[in-house]
Amino acid sequence: MSFFSIANIPGDGSTNQFSVPFGYLKQADVTVTVNGIADPSITWITSSLIQTSTTPALNVNVQIKRTTDRTILSTIFANGSTPNAVDFNTLNNQLLYISQEILDGLTASLGLNSLLQWDAQSKRITNLADGINNTDAVTVSQINALTSVAVNSASTSVTNALTSEAAAATSAYNAAISETNAETSATNAANSETAVSNSLAAAGLPGSLSGQSENLLKVKVDETGYEFQNVADLNVSGFPKGYLQGPAVSYTSVSTITIPEGLKARSSDDTTDMEVASDLLVDITASGVNGLDTGSEANSTWYYLYVIKDTSTGTVSGLLSTVNEAAVGSITLPNGYTKKRQLPLALRNNGNGDIIEFIVIGCWPGQTKIRYVVSNSRFDTSGSTYTPGEETNIINLGTASSYTPVSAADYIPPISKVGIFHAMVALNFGSFGFRPAGETVLAMDGIGYEPPTFAIFETGTNASQEIEYRRHGGNGALMLDVADYYVTEL
Repeated sequence: MSFFSIANIPGDGSTNQFSVPFGYLKQADVTVTVNGIADPSITWITSSLIQTSTTPALNVNVQIKRTTDRTILSTIFANGSTPNAVDFNTLNNQLLYISQEILDGLTASLGLNSLLQWDAQSKRITNLADGINNTDAVTVSQINALTSVAVNSASTSVTNALTSEAAAATSAYNAAISETNAETSATNAANSETAVSNSLAAAGLPGSLSGQSENLLKVKVDETGYEFQNVADLNVSGFPKGYLQGPAVSYTSVSTITIPEGLKARSSDDTTDMEVASDLLVDITASGVNGLDTGSEANSTWYYLYVIKDTSTGTVSGLLSTVNEAAVGSITLPNGYTKKRQLPLALRNNGNGDIIEFIVIGCWPGQTKIRYVVSNSRFDTSGSTYTPGEETNIINLGTASSYTPVSAADYIPPISKVGIFHAMVALNFGSFGFRPAGETVLAMDGIGYEPPTFAIFETGTNASQEIEYRRHGGNGALMLDVADYYVTEL
């Protein structure tokens, strides 16, 4: 049984660390029970790995469950505020998670099957009260009590039969009547089976439901009624449209990145589920599966990451391409692979042919934020000597007095229109303003004062990943680096 917000993991007697296979808004929303008993002392090792306070014994069930707050909105917008993609996606994730938890509750509950019978799906029903009325369910203890009464009654009957010829004759007579009734019941059952078979045939279904009940689904045809259809004939899949969950992609080296075990995705054409069975090392210097889709490695280039699947073998792999399918074009799939899904990040291969180191932060994979692991512009300890950012610097000693466009396209990819910038004032006092290129609304105004002042700010860009800046006070010079970017266009 598959869930979106519940993971049931059997203990092995030696492991007390378990992966959290679903997203969440807060760690407090995630709870753990061991053998049905809540563990109030779990430890978060990473954002997707928890540790129980004890080591569960062999085959003891460890349940990891998410329960998202349904009483308070995660984000509330006020009149006059400027909403952003992060807030919208956080709110959407709250609604998605609550919907998934409701769906999981329905999946785990007792429901009607296709024969309109309550189906416990081969699970025990516990904490059941004793039946009272004729149509109530009964407990095992009630059946045991009735069995005991029946055995005692039978023993008494045998004793009476041995001691009373008349009682024996009466019992024989009753047995004959019972046999006649049994024959009548068998005839009625055969007639009923024939009637059922005829009805099924008229509905275009197999003549017998034996072994078929789990394969049939009651489907609404139109406003006039329903019909039964075979599940195999329906387009039903385990993951919903657009589904993407699991651990985040990580930087491994200047030429490789890792797609982690446990990442799950629905194919871009909404036909196939894909799940990474073990870590995939994707190499920008290789070609084909877990490498480039076509051509060879190029410097100063954006590369986009995809998971792909060979449906004939079930193999899931990774692929890098210069094609951004979120905008235009189509990647070249390796032989045998027919399904794909673009992941929400882009890799920058710098002028030396090295992938710029990064980490994935934020709400992966919903509102992904990519942070560059590089040194930004900085001063020495005396504040008199400055050094430009080693990798992502876009302004070195800027002094424009009117708004001037600056491109961040080398470090903010086409799948993003929001960047986070590291600004520093060098040489002397200065005050600077920033805004998206072509806009009249300021993102931030007044970064400045005496060196070594610096600030971190967020602003949108235009479609070409440009912003504008100006110095409106003092005579200092601006050092500006790209620190992070949000994935907003995927």
